[in-house]
Amino acid sequence: MRRLHERMAPLVQAELTALLRQAPRLGRAMASVAARGEGDRAERLEALRGILCFRRCLVQALEPGDSPLLQVPHVDKSRLPRGPAPSLHELVAPGGAAALVKQLGLTPEQGLDVQAFCHHAPRIELTCTVEVEDENDIAEGDLATLTVRLLRANLAEGEAIGPVHAPLFPMPKFEEWWLLVYDEGSKSLVTADVVLGNGREEVSKVRFMVPRAGDFRWRVFALCDSYLGLDVDREVHFTALKRSEVSHEIFVHPADRNIRSLFEEIMQGLQPPEVASSRDLRLCTKPSGRFFPACSVGFWFSSCRVAPASPRTHLPPSSSSFLPSPTRNTCTART
Repeated sequence: MRRLHERMAPLVQAELTALLRQAPRLGRAMASVAARGEGDRAERLEALRGILCFRRCLVQALEPGDSPLLQVPHVDKSRLPRGPAPSLHELVAPGGAAALVKQLGLTPEQGLDVQAFCHHAPRIELTCTVEVEDENDIAEGDLATLTVRLLRANLAEGEAIGPVHAPLFPMPKFEEWWLLVYDEGSKSLVTADVVLGNGREEVSKVRFMVPRAGDFRWRVFALCDSYLGLDVDREVHFTALKRSEVSHEIFVHPADRNIRSLFEEIMQGLQPPEVASSRDLRLCTKPSGRFFPACSVGFWFSSCRVAPASPRTHLPPSSSSFLPSPTRNTCTART
């Protein structure tokens, strides 16, 4: 409908522009619900593909089923090639624009616009690896990591991609790449992630629990929400062993065998100190007649015993108010 914008009344044009400005956020929310919502996972891949196709049509002003070449400058339905036409992947490849310019009979100025589009459109290279951290093998029950590297080959080192070439969209729009992991064995969507970065290389890491032992045949799709015809996909194959087939030996370096843990350090600090010998015990006498050791209070309580006083012992009145009966304190040091 955006290509028919000039035929609309001003009020309809303003309403369409307002709706299109909300389309990116609405489309992202729809894709997130389809990827992570409840329900049957077998149909989610097609649902996500349909949502992303709808978003591309809004950004590029296309109808479902239109040729991807309509995104190229100076190309409309009247100029589409009658015979075999190159795909958009072939067009954005190095040297791919010259053949189309010649085939369509474009002027040199129009040919420069086509070359600029081909240089700006993303050329994605996708690499995928599955591994378990600090392990050589993958076993059932392991927490594995699927690392997906998305490289924009049309950019040089240190460059970043700008807004999408969408002259009919009413606002600047940046690329979104949706990574869909599909299990070809169970015919279901494993997980999905979105890459919003605009750098030359973007990395997405998806962690998952290996559900079973055996061979896994997955396919990772990288779908763009802004361009039609530039999607890529890669196969991911890995084998998970049974738990009994994996060695559980933990290597400990000889220099680390005598290192105590934090709990052992705490327990060692709670051990009681060695008790001093009898010759190191010094006693002090107070006016009340009691004897106190010159060591810690804890040692005094552990080494003092109460014995009955002799008939000749006379305690002052101030001391008798603290004792239930006349007593005599005797401190003995345990050796």
